[in-house]
This record gives sequence, C-alpha cells and structure tokens, in this order.
Amino acid sequence: MIDGFLLINKPPHITSHSVVSKIRKIFNTRKVGHSGTLDPFANGLLIIAIGQATKFLPYVPHSPKTYHATVKLGQETDTYDTEGAITKELPIERLNKPQINQAIQQIALQETQQIPIFSAKRVNGTRLYEMARKNLPAEPVFKAIKIYRMDLLSFDDHYIEFKVSVSSGTYVRSIGYDLAKAVGSCGHLTYLQRIEIGNHLLKNAYAIDEIDQSSLIEPGEFLIDYIAINLDTEDVGKIASGLCLPTNLDNGIYRLMLKEQFFGLVIAENGILKAKRMMNTSILQVHAT
Repeated sequence: MIDGFLLINKPPHITSHSVVSKIRKIFNTRKVGHSGTLDPFANGLLIIAIGQATKFLPYVPHSPKTYHATVKLGQETDTYDTEGAITKELPIERLNKPQINQAIQQIALQETQQIPIFSAKRVNGTRLYEMARKNLPAEPVFKAIKIYRMDLLSFDDHYIEFKVSVSSGTYVRSIGYDLAKAVGSCGHLTYLQRIEIGNHLLKNAYAIDEIDQSSLIEPGEFLIDYIAINLDTEDVGKIASGLCLPTNLDNGIYRLMLKEQFFGLVIAENGILKAKRMMNTSILQVHAT
C-alpha cells in the first residue's frame, strides 16, 4: 500500500477535487484527500494525502497560509475574482504608497470577515453559491479570521499586488475586495497564488505531471511540527493496542517512533500517554509482548 503526502503546485482553472481525481488515477487508489481547498482560478500549494496518510490530514498544521495576490481596481465582480460577472464599475483615484499602506494596516486589524456569497459555505443546509445562482436572498455570514501579516509588493493606477499570511479558511478574495474599497474604488482579484501552508513551501511542490512514488513524503517526516518520541517495541505495542502509559511529557501531541519508523500520533494528558491517531497496526505488525 502507498502511504504518504504530496506537495502539489495546482495550476489555475481546475478545482482541488480535480487534482485529487488525477492523483487517484496516477496511484491507482481511491484513498486520496487534500488539506484545504484552493479556489479554481487560483494556483499554488495544495497538500495531498494518500493511503493511511489521509488519517492525519486533520493534524496537518493549516496556518498560517501565505498568498501572493493582485487586485484589479475599478471593476467589482460577484465572485470577487475573475470567475464572476462584473457588478460594479467605479473611477480609480490616483494612488500613492502611504495611502495603500494605510489601507493595508487597517485591513490587517480585521478579526471577522464576511464570507463571499459565491462560496461553498453552507447556510441552513444550502451552499451559499447555490443560493447566489438562484438569486435567493441570504443574510450576510461572517467568520472569525486572523491576518498575521500583509505587505504591499507593487502598485500602479489599476492594480495592487500584495502578500498576505492568514489563518485557515480566510478568503483572500474578500481581502482584495476590502482593499479596493479602502483605497476609494472597487475591485476583484486577477491573480491568487498560495505559496506557503505552515512550514511547507510552494518551491518544494511538484506539478501534477511530474509526480511519481518518489515524490511522496512519509507521514512521520511530513508531520515534523510534532516532537518525536521514541519508545521500545513493547510500549509501542501497548499504545497500538489501546493501552495507556504513564509519562512525564508535557501535555500535547507527539509523533510516536520506533527507531526510524513512524507509528502514529499520541497525546500526553496529565501524566498519561495514549494513542491519538495510529497507522494500521496489522501492516506494522506491532503487538504488545
């Protein structure tokens, strides 16, 4: 069985689900998932898990996520990006760097964000984009966000290019919309590239047609945000069998290792160590002795 993670450079104009479908065909397995949707018009880093690695997708650090984006001023679309229809046009005032930086500083303080009407968020069981396509009324939906850093990269009379690091689930489309509004116009994103997810970088990602089994990263190597602890065969077997062990480790989640082999994630809580998410123990052939 093939188990591991992939860093994929998603091309624009395909969905994250399409990437998953392509990976399923390449590796001839249905057990494939991703760690967070990237808008179809966007490109950049997408984390893919295969086989038993899919068990650990909830434990892959999802923040911060860093993006490179460009907003076009003067035209607003209903999707806040190039995929939508133009809904508003406004004149563009001549911009200057202090004005844009002041707008960026204002936006970076946001702690909530209105979710775009063209999004997959469900309200009363219906996705917002389904309501929008049917022109059904919908109350604004807000969510808590965190903008860790936002920097101006370049600008001219029609475009503002910026870099932003945000919490998982933040809509950069909405940040672009807010930025255009803050400088006295309207706008939509014409470019969006995800360049970082936690410690994982786009520069280490593969194009879809480049990947093979050698591109896979083993789960234990990929989950390096968690401190590794090494136990002997007997104790690993006990943990894998669902037993608890006494520990003096600080509370938290750890990578469970036996020599160089990864067995799963364990959690220390108030002096007790127990399994959090384990690899398939029948394949690992680990048992308590």
